[in-house]
Amino acid sequence: MSERIDETSNSEETSNDVPYYLPGAPQPSREPGRVSRFLENLLRRRGSLVPVTRPRRRD
Repeated sequence: MSERIDETSNSEETSNDVPYYLPGAPQPSREPGRVSRFLENLLRRRGSLVPVTRPRRRD
């Protein structure tokens, strides 16, 4: 395991591609403006992300 981080490396390992991924979390689609389903669900549970298609629920 090399400690060196090569920013220009184009290896197949892209785990550091987007910094806010958690290990083991599902990868989001590459569509612009779309967060991963994992983050979407996490934020929705915390109430930070309210989908525009549904009214906010006060639980």
